[in-house]
Amino acid sequence: MNLGVLLVLMSGVCTLVANIIGKEWSLRHAPVLFVLSVLTYFFGSILFLLALKFGGVGVLNAISALLPIVATAVVGIFWYKEIVTTPQMVGLAFGIAAIFLLTIPRHA
Repeated sequence: MNLGVLLVLMSGVCTLVANIIGKEWSLRHAPVLFVLSVLTYFFGSILFLLALKFGGVGVLNAISALLPIVATAVVGIFWYKEIVTTPQMVGLAFGIAAIFLLTIPRHA
């Protein structure tokens, strides 16, 4: 796997974690959660910037945008019991397919 893709995936995980911490902050109003969420977003952004040294901005940015959206939606559905409509589920499925297709190496 390309190092740029790996760094972007790690950045996406940071964004997911920051989103969860941010949701918890919104429910608990604990200032430490706010600060932790911001720091996690910051670390994820640094990973994304480092990824740009190893890959094209178009594909890496698409992965960086899609991964946290899909992962956060899945967490919202299963952890926070948020309701999702059928068209939204179809959209999430397309997002998952897009992430898979964007991470296929060039040589495959």
